[in-house]
Amino acid sequence: MGSLQDQLLKAGLTTEHKAKVAKTEKRKAQKKKKKKGATSDQSDLQKHIEQTKKAQQEKATQLNEQRQEELKEREQVARVKQILEHHNQDEIRGPLTFNFTYENKVKEIEVNAQTQKGPGQWSLGHLCAGRKILCIAG
Repeated sequence: MGSLQDQLLKAGLTTEHKAKVAKTEKRKAQKKKKKKGATSDQSDLQKHIEQTKKAQQEKATQLNEQRQEELKEREQVARVKQILEHHNQDEIRGPLTFNFTYENKVKEIEVNAQTQKGPGQWSLGHLCAGRKILCIAG
């Protein structure tokens, strides 16, 4: 059994000229399709490049946000340190010891008699260099 084209020619439903024209049109369409495939590869390449750029940009944005958060944390630590330094009450130090707990450990600080008996509340602030005493009310 031959191809459909041969069967149509034998049956007399088409001529050889029409068969040849159909064959060349089919071949041209296939060539055109191959060319389209090559251009689609370039479009795929463009899409891949755009996706890569987008991924890099997102990564850079995420890294920038992380750096900003770290900077904010350092600024907050610096502010607390500045407040503790500014409001330090060194004049209350004296010969008497005052015991307190810090991180489940008993610590002590020297205070004077007026501070020990006086009204008001005191707070201890901790810096990496040492303890700072702050007046809360009094």
